Amino acid sequence: MTEPAPVPAISPPPNPPTDRPLHTLPPPFSQDALTPITQGAEALVYKTSFLTPSTPAVVKYRPPKPYRHPNLDKRLTKSRLLAEARSLVRVKREGVNVPGVLGCDADAGWLVLEYVNGRTIRRVLDSWAEEAKEQEKRVFTEGGDVRQLARAGGVEKDEIMDLMGRVGREVGKLHELGVCHGDLTTSNLMLRVPDEEKSESTRPAGRMTTSAMREAAMNGEEPPPLEIPQEEPTAPAHQSLAGEIYLIDFGLTSSTIQDEDRAVDLYVLERAFSATHPAAEPLFHEVLEEYGKSYKGAKSVLKRLEGVRLRGRKRNPGAFSDDEYEDEVESSVLSPASDASVLSGARKGKVLNPGARSFVPAKHFIHDPTHLVKTALLSIPRTNPSVRCDIENKIIYTKNAKSQVSIVSGGGSGHEPSFSSFVGPGLLSGAVAGTIFASPSAEQVRRCILHRVSKEKGVLVVVMNYTGDVLNFGMAVEKARAAGIEVDMVVVGDDAGVGRAKGGKVGRRGIAGTVLVQKVAGALAARGASLKDVTRVAQVVADNTVSIGSSLSHVHVPGRREPEDDELKEGEVEIGMGIHNEAGSERKSTDLPGLVKTMLEHCLNTADHDRSFSSINEKDEVVLLVNNLGGVSPLELGGITNEVVEQLEGSFKIKPVRILSGTFMTSLNGLGFSISLLKVSDMHLGGGPSLLELLDAPAEASGWSAAISSGTWQKRGQAAEEEKQTDAEEIQPSTLRVDPKQAQSALKTALERLISVEPDVTKYDTIVGDGDCGIGLKRGAESILKMLETAKSTDDVLLLLNNIIQVVEVSMDGTSGAIYAIFLNALAHGLRQNAPSSPGPVTPEIWAKALDSSLKALGKYTPAQPGDRTLIDALHPFVQTLSRTGSIDEAAAAAQTGAQGTKGMKASLGRTVYVGGQGFQEVPDPGAHGLAELLLGLSEGLKK
Repeated sequence: MTEPAPVPAISPPPNPPTDRPLHTLPPPFSQDALTPITQGAEALVYKTSFLTPSTPAVVKYRPPKPYRHPNLDKRLTKSRLLAEARSLVRVKREGVNVPGVLGCDADAGWLVLEYVNGRTIRRVLDSWAEEAKEQEKRVFTEGGDVRQLARAGGVEKDEIMDLMGRVGREVGKLHELGVCHGDLTTSNLMLRVPDEEKSESTRPAGRMTTSAMREAAMNGEEPPPLEIPQEEPTAPAHQSLAGEIYLIDFGLTSSTIQDEDRAVDLYVLERAFSATHPAAEPLFHEVLEEYGKSYKGAKSVLKRLEGVRLRGRKRNPGAFSDDEYEDEVESSVLSPASDASVLSGARKGKVLNPGARSFVPAKHFIHDPTHLVKTALLSIPRTNPSVRCDIENKIIYTKNAKSQVSIVSGGGSGHEPSFSSFVGPGLLSGAVAGTIFASPSAEQVRRCILHRVSKEKGVLVVVMNYTGDVLNFGMAVEKARAAGIEVDMVVVGDDAGVGRAKGGKVGRRGIAGTVLVQKVAGALAARGASLKDVTRVAQVVADNTVSIGSSLSHVHVPGRREPEDDELKEGEVEIGMGIHNEAGSERKSTDLPGLVKTMLEHCLNTADHDRSFSSINEKDEVVLLVNNLGGVSPLELGGITNEVVEQLEGSFKIKPVRILSGTFMTSLNGLGFSISLLKVSDMHLGGGPSLLELLDAPAEASGWSAAISSGTWQKRGQAAEEEKQTDAEEIQPSTLRVDPKQAQSALKTALERLISVEPDVTKYDTIVGDGDCGIGLKRGAESILKMLETAKSTDDVLLLLNNIIQVVEVSMDGTSGAIYAIFLNALAHGLRQNAPSSPGPVTPEIWAKALDSSLKALGKYTPAQPGDRTLIDALHPFVQTLSRTGSIDEAAAAAQTGAQGTKGMKASLGRTVYVGGQGFQEVPDPGAHGLAELLLGLSEGLKK
């Protein structure tokens, strides 16, 4: 037998620039089929082929991290990739179901794995729970067969319980080997499609092992063609639950002999069940029961799980000894100068050896973030009897003693005393809280505006410039306007840590300077000023405020596991860090004087065109705010404040006319501070109070210094009168009339057309986004159809439109749901403004005016414009054409042309921006395509 020809060595590609993901692979991998699957914090995952074009495989690529030292980053990437590959090879050899390793180049940062054809357990449980809910509804509301409750998702209850048992046994097999997964969620568990479910025409002649495929390649033979699996089904409810459980994504895996670590693994999975699949949470008992039978030591792990539940998820940080760390360092190739200093600082910060994963210990008194937010809100009325708490909607509010403009603000929790503790006379009228570092929903904000604060003289909403806050608060504002309430909104973006180039269309983030806007607006409103004047002054303050923050450490969110490998080194500070752990503009080792000098230069240097947002000079009156991010002691904050004042006066010749120093807007326990400067010399407030008088005015809010008077404390024992719940809303009728039969018929045609193109929209969004656009549009369309079948028929177009808006706000989520809701609320407002004095039909001219005003209103909350590859590319030409021609047919055709024109457009906004890939050149924007189809259906329906 002759020796086979030697196979050339695989040449890894050169390391790509740190700002560009991987798009090419070395031989023998296909260069033609790199389809993005997902993107995480550490890695990009692609689908490709292995050895033959018909053999699917998965490429996991860890791109360079520009915020790490290059040599350290290269070593960390290599070690972690090798650790993952070795773990996979080891556990697969021992019989655990995991993807096979087909190839690895740790220096280049990629790992090629076997493609697992099947469904995630998350998808299976979602389908099962949804069907179970429908079955229960049919049984108890429609008189269905009670025996149907034993079936859900197209399968018997015994089948789903058996599936849970298989999950428990597979996790037990992994733990028995002394390996913990590290990120054990239902998205990282898969049900592999068994061979017998594949069609005979596509089934391979015989299943080849990884080693057999390699041997065939070495001998110059062609492996049998394998079926290329289709993408995960979107509606798997009818499919069998037969198949093997596979564990995927071993990026956080670790070896351990500790029951504590195994229990943490199970706790993570348990939390995934409770948070992601509430209806399926009882099934987790079956997972634990079978896990307990799977190996000898499983019972003790389950006992340890009880303790883990009590204190929350926590991993032992001492997983590696200093000797092991030293061995790893000595075995690495380091440049003597640069990396030695990096590692010495890292080691002082207790960063573990590369390849291991360490986490900041969760040192908190309350570990459950949901319980933490609710109890913190409940404490506020206890310290300030003038305010009340709507705990269901997480609203702190006060009913103003006299008629005045109400000031509403809010955002994610974790920034206390902002915003809830700023509620009180002289400051905010209401504050709406989200979960930690997450925006409240539009529904929460709407309830605050409509039902919790006085609205006779109007409402001003002040919000920081974050996408979720702007969209959700903006949606609530438009909803209130549509209901006839006078509402304005001011968005604050004062962070100089984000320059113009980096901020782009989004603009600067909002940080502590926001509290100055709130204080001035609240004081002016308390003096009886009009909504117009309060809004104008608030906007002037926002436009003349500049801020910047710095921190010595990232914050830890209760209930979350935080990686330590990105922690700042000893003596290093991050300048420009945001209040949600966002990256700053630079990291440097410096002392306090040097840090303050850099921060002030970022705020005051007019020669820095990227960050020169204010023209403050020595002739101006300036208000200084030095804000504690949460973890700085009052003693140290005093020293920081003194340093800032001395440098302002000495280096910049600026003597602040007011100095505020304290805790106003935190980032949980952030070990840092921020500086805000407000230019007041060019404020034009007419004959009313000066800006300084408004800042000095008393505010009876527990979060503002010296806010609560003795008179208020005397009222502590008085029982607060129960607030009557008046959540029901009555929409005012209009004079605009439509033919109800024609309107319902046209809407039905349009919605059915939208539902029919869902597969195409989902396909396009899978290529350029996260694959949920089609499902979201279909869900919304189906919900509106159900509403049309059950709602009372009306010829009032505004009542009909309001019914649709209510359905959209509840059934459609994500960015597209918010955009549709904002647009429709603004449309309702525009129709009401253009309604005739006496009842009459809605003319094309009225529609055109209302659509034009709603398009302008939408522009306040999203920077998207035609050419940005969004649904605006279809909406804008529709509105413009209808305004110009009055023809719905021509307008719908223009929308279709606009949607098709997005093929090849490079996205400026949305998930496509960072998913990358070349697929956008072949398909239209999913949102634009879906909207165009809806409008074409509307045009078709009106012809009937």
